[in-house]
Amino acid sequence: MSEDRYHISMLFTSHVHGYAKGTWGKKPFTLTGGAGAPLGGKPDNTKWFYNYVKVNVSSKGVSYEVVKYR
Repeated sequence: MSEDRYHISMLFTSHVHGYAKGTWGKKPFTLTGGAGAPLGGKPDNTKWFYNYVKVNVSSKGVSYEVVKYR
């Protein structure tokens, strides 16, 4: 079964308590799991920080903003 069958343009994942983005196969992904539980690693500004991702959808397209808090 081809992943393109479902026309996926972005994957949002969680569980790991931190932040990451990259590609899985050919699809971009955003991992956002630092929304309140203890972080999965030592706090820093690259992966282990409290966060959520704000998604804006408009006629101009889709944008993603990582919001750090705490």
